[in-house]
Amino acid sequence: YSERFPTAMPCNIRIKMNDGEVYKLEKEDYEGFFTRPMSWEAISQKFEKLTSAYTDVQLRQNIIDLVKNVEKHAITDLMGLLSQVCITS
Repeated sequence: YSERFPTAMPCNIRIKMNDGEVYKLEKEDYEGFFTRPMSWEAISQKFEKLTSAYTDVQLRQNIIDLVKNVEKHAITDLMGLLSQVCITS
């Protein structure tokens, strides 16, 4: 964090290539930060990508549907779905 937090999340990126060339970039936010909110479609796609190895299509869709309307559900409903996630090593 920096003194710019919470209005910015600054990050300096420096990449040095094998040939010595250097690329630099400073970012102050990211997709999903309050300055660049993610669309519901982007959130769903990211969730699919991150969880496809641990859930089947139906479970992912059930979780997405519940979270989209989370204020209408009891936390036990979400916990019931999350308990079905299969984490394997």
